[in-house]
Amino acid sequence: MILFHAHYMLIHIFGYTSLDTYRLSWYIFWRIVAITFIIIAGVSYRLQVAHKPRSTLIKTSIKRALLLSGIAFLISIVTFVWFHEQRIVFGIIHFFALSTLIAPFFLRFWSWNIALGMGIFFLQTLLENISATNILLIPFWIIHGDFYSADYYPLIPWFWYFLIGYGIMNLLEGNVTFLAWLQKKWKWMAWVAWIGKRSLWAYVIHVPLLYIIFTLFL
Repeated sequence: MILFHAHYMLIHIFGYTSLDTYRLSWYIFWRIVAITFIIIAGVSYRLQVAHKPRSTLIKTSIKRALLLSGIAFLISIVTFVWFHEQRIVFGIIHFFALSTLIAPFFLRFWSWNIALGMGIFFLQTLLENISATNILLIPFWIIHGDFYSADYYPLIPWFWYFLIGYGIMNLLEGNVTFLAWLQKKWKWMAWVAWIGKRSLWAYVIHVPLLYIIFTLFL
């Protein structure tokens, strides 16, 4: 993701259009990174909420959603004011904020979330030709003609991948062989967990850090 953002920033903010080659390859790369990121978020959410009382879970989800909403709001303000052509209306942090808020309502479906997510994915085909002037519908992939967001992750269809991650983790939790393998490999994977716990701040910090580095040295 850091590599993709660096490439995007060099082209669209710093004007290095000569780097805009193999566009299809970069598009495929972006899709793989984004899908993987969201699926892992679904897995992490399952690990976070496992065996927690519902009341505690809802409080934790609201607290997390408020934190993400605050960060998302700042991202929108900064991009609107300083990088208007690359403004972010409903980016991936906005998506995670809303997903975290509504995810508790899907916990009762356990591994069936995989199938349920597929239904959400196919809703995309029904909404393709629907337009709206109400900005409140933007998170659901119902947009008006002049809408633009440099980073756009509406719930439809992206929430599907979040539910896939959650559903897959539910299936794996009941697999004794998988759990034994995970425990055996845990020492090797501990550093991944360390990075994962700090992924939000790594995501938030790396974009302005890249901008500062490029501004100073290019």
